[in-house]
Amino acid sequence: MKKNDGGYWPNTKDELLEVIEEELNKEHDYNTSVDALVECALATFNYCAHVLGITGFQASYADMMFIKRTRHLKGPFAILDGEKLLYPQYDLRETFEKYMREWPAQLSKLAEEKLAENKDGYGHPDVIARWKEIAALEQES
Repeated sequence: MKKNDGGYWPNTKDELLEVIEEELNKEHDYNTSVDALVECALATFNYCAHVLGITGFQASYADMMFIKRTRHLKGPFAILDGEKLLYPQYDLRETFEKYMREWPAQLSKLAEEKLAENKDGYGHPDVIARWKEIAALEQES
């Protein structure tokens, strides 16, 4: 079974279980236990993508949804690849500014939800003021 930067690429359940057993049975410390988790997750992802015939676009969507769910992200988010700063055809500032133009509508809904949840006034006044400012963006757009 091949392994590269994308982890192991098992083609069968037996190969997947072999990777998982191998990674879990190694001696681990604080750091290497995380490496094992990554290898097991990548092998499982790659195996399932293989079985399901997932396209690259679908895999990218799955990556983002995995991050969103494991990080408990409710609002919009982005991953900016700093390596793109090495090449003149990429403009990360414009990419970020685009997000800042597109996200307010989604964020205003989240801010409204936060304000509705805050009936007991538990929020810091500065945070409440920020939520109100963002909630107002929906009416502006």
